[in-house]
Amino acid sequence: MLSCGTLKRHNAVLKGPIAANLNKQGYNFDIEHTILDDAGKKAGDAYTTNPYVDEPKTIFDVTISCPTCPSYICNAATATNDHCTKLAEKNKHTKYNDLASKLDCRVVAAAFTTYGGWGDDFKKTLVDPYYKKEFKAARKNGESR
Repeated sequence: MLSCGTLKRHNAVLKGPIAANLNKQGYNFDIEHTILDDAGKKAGDAYTTNPYVDEPKTIFDVTISCPTCPSYICNAATATNDHCTKLAEKNKHTKYNDLASKLDCRVVAAAFTTYGGWGDDFKKTLVDPYYKKEFKAARKNGESR
């Protein structure tokens, strides 16, 4: 169980909009056959590959954090509105980066908050490039302004 009881929400986000978005981009999004670490524990929530682009295989992990949980309330949180997602992303990378480098993979952390905030890792790595390409194609075809 996750710290704030968000396992149901976590799985819904993973299997719903994230899987749909990545499948639309051509990614194979495999929740069932994830990578195992040296101790045989599941590494990440999903394993993704995309045969259409030249990029490494990905250990993908979702985290949903509540910015008002006591563990996130600190002076650093008053300085920026993304303290919670930055910390969550950092924790995921700390947890999986060594394994990823051994397996020639990358780690993408999809960090969200219970208030709707998005972290940068997932957005900049897998969302923005796709939508920039789609927007450019739509503009070229006169479909968008």
